[in-house]
Amino acid sequence: KRDFSNGFLIAEIFSRYYDKDIQMHSFDNGIALRIKKDNWGQLLKFMRKSGLAEMTSQEEVNAIIHCEDGAVINFLNRIYEVLTHRKVQEVVKRPLPDATPAYAKHTGSA
Repeated sequence: KRDFSNGFLIAEIFSRYYDKDIQMHSFDNGIALRIKKDNWGQLLKFMRKSGLAEMTSQEEVNAIIHCEDGAVINFLNRIYEVLTHRKVQEVVKRPLPDATPAYAKHTGSA
């Protein structure tokens, strides 16, 4: 989630689909709040111009910038569905097997 907070990777994704509209030299891959806000401002402007404004809101962008849990996952799922015209498959978590290493298991000796 921290990798997506500055918007650089989102811009990279959009640049693959909208290569004439997104210029990667305009985006900075930094961690300062000013850089994050500038990158996301450019992305929001692009989304408004491209008719993708309903895809996100300023509140969601703030949640992504501040690395809130689950914020970027929902956004990435929507991007995937809009760009590929396919539905994101739900992942069912399987229960993990006993992860205790053999040397740490109880041997029954006293």
